[in-house]
Amino acid sequence: MNKIDIQNHTSHPVNEAILRKILDLVSSGEMPGREISLSLLLCYDDEISILNKKYRGVEGSTDTLSFLHNVPMSKDEPDLMMADIVISMDRIEAQQGDKTFESELFFVFLHSLLHLCGYDHTRRTDIKIMDIKQNLYQKQIQGILESGRE
Repeated sequence: MNKIDIQNHTSHPVNEAILRKILDLVSSGEMPGREISLSLLLCYDDEISILNKKYRGVEGSTDTLSFLHNVPMSKDEPDLMMADIVISMDRIEAQQGDKTFESELFFVFLHSLLHLCGYDHTRRTDIKIMDIKQNLYQKQIQGILESGRE
């Protein structure tokens, strides 16, 4: 069973049930049989800027940071992936465009999870694959939202 610890350092309300659904959706689609233990930090630009400088050597804020931790497991333990995701709620607000704040947050969370699964957007072929994956999961997430399932 996947685990998610959500720390919201902002005043923005968050639908944690949907975030859990997105985690389960991506986990079952990309890593069947693996469990994920995820720490999700929702913060403002000032906090993510510090982390961006510390871990990537890059000045300024970003919408999200994803960190995968390698944890050696014994044969008797389940295949566990441990990771951290940090999302700037200021960036979510700035880039939401005509989408709702919540839908942009869900998209950035999905994007971060795909990075943890090994997808990237540095080369043209990688961008196409990541776009296909994002579109596939966004349709499924939209279905969850429209049906009111949490």
